Amino acid sequence: MKDKLKKLFAKTRPNERRPAQFSRQFLEYAPGIGKDALLRLDEVFPKKVQLTKAKKANFMVDIAWSSSVLEGNLYSHLDTQKLLQYGVAAEHASAEDTQMIINHKRAFDLVIQSKDVSLRMLKAIHVCIADPGEIQGPTKHFVLKHELGQIRTTELMDIDNTAYTPPSYYPGTGQEKIYDLIDYVMNAASEIENPIEAAFYLMTRVPYVQAFADCNKRTSRMMANVPLLAHGCMPISFDIMKKRDYIEALLGVYEFGNVEIFRDVFLGSYVDSFLKYYPLPRSIENEVRLNMPAYQEKLALYVCTGQRSELIDNLIFHTKTSTPDAGYEP
Repeated sequence: MKDKLKKLFAKTRPNERRPAQFSRQFLEYAPGIGKDALLRLDEVFPKKVQLTKAKKANFMVDIAWSSSVLEGNLYSHLDTQKLLQYGVAAEHASAEDTQMIINHKRAFDLVIQSKDVSLRMLKAIHVCIADPGEIQGPTKHFVLKHELGQIRTTELMDIDNTAYTPPSYYPGTGQEKIYDLIDYVMNAASEIENPIEAAFYLMTRVPYVQAFADCNKRTSRMMANVPLLAHGCMPISFDIMKKRDYIEALLGVYEFGNVEIFRDVFLGSYVDSFLKYYPLPRSIENEVRLNMPAYQEKLALYVCTGQRSELIDNLIFHTKTSTPDAGYEP
C-alpha cells in the first residue's frame, strides 16, 4: 500500500486527488510500530538509559534545529547551537526563524520536566511553540496571542498541499467538538503501555485533528517525547528526517488514514537518535561515527523489516556485551 501511495503523491497534485474527510475511526488506537519492530529495537539497544544534563543540552539543540527545519527554517545546526547556548542570533536569519528556534527550547525545557501525557500538557507545549514573541503583526509560523494553547473554534480549516479537510467545529450541536476529539486523543495516548507506540500515536493523531489554529505538527513532535522521557526511553529528534518524506508520510495519514509511510520515517529518525546518544562501547563507537550513513540505513532497514546484515550482527554483539560508559545515568 505504501508504495502505491508514494506513487500517487509523486504524480498528482492535491486538487487531482479525491477529497478526504475526517474519520473519527482513525482516532482509535491501533499499534503503529508493531511488536516485531519493537522487539528488534530492544535487541539492538537492550539497555534503557536516561541522558545526563550535558546530553540533554545537546539533544535540545538537535530537536530545536531538526524540528524547525521541517517547517522551512533556514538556521544551520551550528547557528542553532550559538543561539541556544550563547544567545547569538544568526545574522542572515529572519525574526520568525530565530523565534521558532527559541520556542523549541522553551518547549523542550517544559517536556524534560514532565511525565504528563494529557491535554493540559499538549496545550502548554503549544503555548511555547506557537508564541510569536515580540514580533508584531501577522506571522507565517505562529498564532495570535489569544490563540496560544486554545482549541480552535473555527468552523473550517484548510491545510496546504493536501486533499484532506480536518474536522469542522460545530458549536451548539450534539456532535463531538474539536475539544472532545483532541481530549480523546490525549486520553488514549496516556493509556498506551508502550511509550514508543504512544509517541507514534501522538505524532500521527494530533496533526490529524488540527486542534490548534496553527503549529499542530511542531506541537505533536515535541509532545511525542513526553511518554518517551517519562519511561526512561531514548527521546526522538528528527535530524535525518527530510521535509519531503515527512510531508509524504503525513499525506498518507491525512488522506488515507494509513501510517505505513509514517512508520518508516519515524523509525528512521528514532534509530538515528539511538546511534547518536546510546552509550555504545568504545570498541565500536568510532566505527559507528565514521560510518554513520551506513549504520543509519542498515539499522532502519533491520528494525523496519528484519533484514539482517553483518553490520547489524556486529552492532548487536557489542551492545549486548557492553556496559554504559560514563556520562550516562542508568
